[in-house]
Amino acid sequence: MDRLIVRMAELNKFTFENKEQEFVSDDVAEVTKDLTEDQPEAVDLPAIMMTSPELIVRQVRVVDAEGNLKVVYPAKTDLNVDVHNVTVIR
Repeated sequence: MDRLIVRMAELNKFTFENKEQEFVSDDVAEVTKDLTEDQPEAVDLPAIMMTSPELIVRQVRVVDAEGNLKVVYPAKTDLNVDVHNVTVIR
């Protein structure tokens, strides 16, 4: 899983650096308009994602039907690689 996330971060950075700024702005505006018309309370995720080459990984907890914790990812031992464009929110 760590390797997958690191690779996604590399691809995200590459894509961000190689997109034309005008195209990104127009595309984000169009997607945001569509989202806010259908769901006014929706967070403006496309604009957030396109303003930085950084990949943000949020920690998730998986529990069973009884509420017992099964797994947490990324745990403290996960994603301990030196990648500058990955932020882990624990």
